Amino acid sequence: NQQPHDHDFYEICIVRQGVAAHRTDFTEDELGPGTVVVMAPGIAHVIYGLRGLCQTNVYYLAEWLSDDLSAYWGQSAFVPLFLAASMFRSPLKRPVPQFVLTAEEMRDIDHELADIGRECYAESSSLTFLRSTLLKLLIKLSRAYGRRAPEELVLGFRAEVTRALEHIEQTILQCEPFHVNELAKKMGVSANH
Repeated sequence: NQQPHDHDFYEICIVRQGVAAHRTDFTEDELGPGTVVVMAPGIAHVIYGLRGLCQTNVYYLAEWLSDDLSAYWGQSAFVPLFLAASMFRSPLKRPVPQFVLTAEEMRDIDHELADIGRECYAESSSLTFLRSTLLKLLIKLSRAYGRRAPEELVLGFRAEVTRALEHIEQTILQCEPFHVNELAKKMGVSANH
C-alpha cells in the first residue's frame, strides 16, 4: 500500500495495462490502459488498488522549459497542463488533468518515449536531443488533452493579462529594460491596475 505523497517536480503517469485507483485532494478516479495523469508539483496523491498495473512515468522540472515561454503559449493546452502550476503563485484550483489516449496517440507517445530511452543510454547522449524529444512528447500529450477537454485549456486570464505576460516574456528574451508604466500604457490601464 503506497502512502500519499507529493513531489517538487511534475509527474506524468501513462498507464500501459491493468487498472488502479488514483486519489488527490480534488478527485478520485480509476486508471486504465491509455490513461494519462499529469501531477503538478506539490499535489498530494496516491495510487492504490493495483490490479496488473504497468505504467510509464515521466518526470521533469518546469525550469527545463522556462527558457522560451512565448513558444508554448500557442500550443494547445501546453501551459495549463505542463507549466501553470509552477508559473503562478496561487495554486490553480482544478482537478488533476487526466485523459485517455487513442491507440494512435499511444503509438506516437511510445515512439517519443523510446527515443528518450535510447538516447539516455547512448554512449554520447545529447541533451539537445533529449530536450527536443521531451518537448515533442509534451506537445503530443497537450494536443490529445486539448481534443478531450477544451474547456480546461483556459487559464482564466483576461486578454490584456495574457498580452502583458507575452510582453514581459519578449522583454526578457530581448534583454531589454522593463518598465511597468510603459507596459500599462501599452495595455491601456494604469500602472497600479
